[in-house]
Amino acid sequence: MLSDDFENPSNIEKYMLKTEYKNLDIIISDYQMATIELDLLIKSYRESLLKTLFNPLLEKGIYDYIIFDCNPNLGITNINITEISNFVLIPVELSPFGVMGMNVLIDFIKNIQATNTKLEILGLLKSNVDQRYSMNNIADKNLKLISEKRDLYLFETSISTDSNVGKSQLEQLPLGEYEKHNKVYSRAREDFKNFTQELIDRVNYING
Repeated sequence: MLSDDFENPSNIEKYMLKTEYKNLDIIISDYQMATIELDLLIKSYRESLLKTLFNPLLEKGIYDYIIFDCNPNLGITNINITEISNFVLIPVELSPFGVMGMNVLIDFIKNIQATNTKLEILGLLKSNVDQRYSMNNIADKNLKLISEKRDLYLFETSISTDSNVGKSQLEQLPLGEYEKHNKVYSRAREDFKNFTQELIDRVNYING
């Protein structure tokens, strides 16, 4: 995907795949993503390459939303992604280790905001929530303290632990389609549905 010539970047649209679902196109990841950090490090203007790749698509205004699913690291790839993004959503696994290091991640995003002034942190989303475990309750309290101290929105909706999420991924189906095809009930699908509405409301609120 990365071009050797910064002035003539690859056409991002040739990597986009149509899906059978209405208004949904994707660019899939593959094993080559494992080396993208090294590839970017040897490029000129490496912090701006993704902006150059996506600007022609953004200018066309084809999509209402373009969503990047990021790995939880602070590398050059995520710098590129946050440099062209309007919003960042921070999902947090509700466990002691999931909450640990949140301040470092938040500071990373705050630093990007110095160059990308339109970047907003939408908030923190609790994920993999299982109220049966007392450690989750401790992590929940710590996350609330972080949200208050850093003045960050904490979504009211949380995403429950649900084995159907992994099963739907194995079958390469959206969670709702997996639920329908296999005639099962998914707690997480209901959570995601509620979260989507809260997310839209949050974006509309920030945009005024």
